[in-house]
Amino acid sequence: MMMGRVTVKFPRWTVGICLVAGLLVAGVAPGAMMAQTPEATPIATPGGASATPQPVTRPTDEQLRAAGVNELGVVPVLMYHTFTSDPANVAEWTRTLDGFRDQLQQLYDMGFVTIPMRDLLENRIDVPLGKHPIVLTFDDSSASQFLIDQNADGTISPRPGSGVGVLEEFFNTHPDFGHSAFFAVVPDYCFADADIDALNAYDSCQAKLDWLAGHGYEIGNHTISHANLGTVDPGEFVEEVGGTVEWIDERVSGPANMSRVLMLPYGGRPEPGSKVDALLNGWFRYDGEDIKLEAVVDVGGGPTFSPSSTWWDPMAITRFNTDPASMDYWLGQFASGDVILYTSDGNPDTITVPNPIPDFLANEFDAGAIQADGKQLVRYDTRTHGDGPPPRHDRPATPAAAASLAIGQTAVTTDSGVRLRDEPGTDGTVLDELPTGANLQLLDGPTSLDGQTWWKVKTDDGEIGWVVAEYLRPAP
Repeated sequence: MMMGRVTVKFPRWTVGICLVAGLLVAGVAPGAMMAQTPEATPIATPGGASATPQPVTRPTDEQLRAAGVNELGVVPVLMYHTFTSDPANVAEWTRTLDGFRDQLQQLYDMGFVTIPMRDLLENRIDVPLGKHPIVLTFDDSSASQFLIDQNADGTISPRPGSGVGVLEEFFNTHPDFGHSAFFAVVPDYCFADADIDALNAYDSCQAKLDWLAGHGYEIGNHTISHANLGTVDPGEFVEEVGGTVEWIDERVSGPANMSRVLMLPYGGRPEPGSKVDALLNGWFRYDGEDIKLEAVVDVGGGPTFSPSSTWWDPMAITRFNTDPASMDYWLGQFASGDVILYTSDGNPDTITVPNPIPDFLANEFDAGAIQADGKQLVRYDTRTHGDGPPPRHDRPATPAAAASLAIGQTAVTTDSGVRLRDEPGTDGTVLDELPTGANLQLLDGPTSLDGQTWWKVKTDDGEIGWVVAEYLRPAP
């Protein structure tokens, strides 16, 4: 993603909102919360005892309630671009190094643990009980992300005044924060800037890739030249994406190689149903090799769905920018419980969800699909047996956001009183207040403004205006 935009158009809005559950569980020690005798109930796999996973040690229902465990919650995927030491250079896509440190500390304090993109894709999320997984992504491979210094013995190390330098310092002082991040590399850039010094010219590209691969980082696809894939023809798509697959495969081996995971430059997606769209979602051939992408990651859309959700789509992984307004908005939503986070049960082989499932999560829950994925499903009783109020995750939910909305579709409102405005943003004049279930034709969007995502819509009465995406879902 290159700099210079103020209003960002996101290709999809796919944030499952509003399981109102407690977030402040980071202070609970995982070791103190584990029990030898489980109370949570495993769900038998259809097809007989031979298909049933082996029992595993699990927390008790009481411990799961205390942690607010729900592995259908959303997973934040954060997006970084460039870094500076000068606050005067801060922009939409540029963070100060001190601001980056502060954000990492804030995430750590909220109970997040970094995970590799690979673990998200394979639904192998391995973080402690009560913690929340998060994926850090870095687009463009700008020099400010990774500068190096040469040591006396000839080896290299990250320069403290760069993004990787800050990451390494934080990981080393916070070993329980994980140690992973995903770098979407543009081969034409490859962390190089000869104007900084000769050591960080383009000749350092391979050494930097080797260092990242050897220290637990992932390297993925951002096209050869940062091309907008919403405007290329099929031949250009194959050169830009396939060429980057080949470039990474020639230079990076092992688990660090994520050449078939594509971060969309500018968030540009091909027109649905077009030849380029078929290449993005299917097979194509480059330089004698058949290639199929594993995953496609958008520029925006908010936190992405749990890989155990029925709405999970690896070809439409959403994320959000790390500018102060976006971070304040989303971290505030997480802290309030208005957006429910994936909260781990501490075991990557089990998927634990509350019982009963709240109504607003019902469309995301499929026990058979979870078990078919090789996971043992655990459901725990959310009810405390006293006279007090039910746990937060049993209370009525606020409106849930829609999955995979697109221009030309029909959406329906999920709540009453949804405001139709004459322009996106809360300063727009209110034209009407729509009832629950109102049919709306999607004309344009999504557009991010005032910390929210907006769609331009047309009502059945012909009225045209803008509404907030979180109150929409695809029409049945």
